[in-house]
Amino acid sequence: MENMILILSKATHKENVHSIDVNADMWSQGIGSLDRMSFFFSLEKAFNIKISNDEQNQLHNLNDVLNFVKSKS
Repeated sequence: MENMILILSKATHKENVHSIDVNADMWSQGIGSLDRMSFFFSLEKAFNIKISNDEQNQLHNLNDVLNFVKSKS
């Protein structure tokens, strides 16, 4: 999870990502569509995976993302 938080921090240029609730919806925490796109692109590079648009739309919080990345590894 810590790796994803660091990737999120770099992708979104947000300094306070450690205060993000991993169970809360990313939209409600100020992570908008451009930030999400950058985050997912960074995850694809970091973990050598592909995340389709449909899959991205199903990933609402960091726990969803973590479970998704684990399933692809």
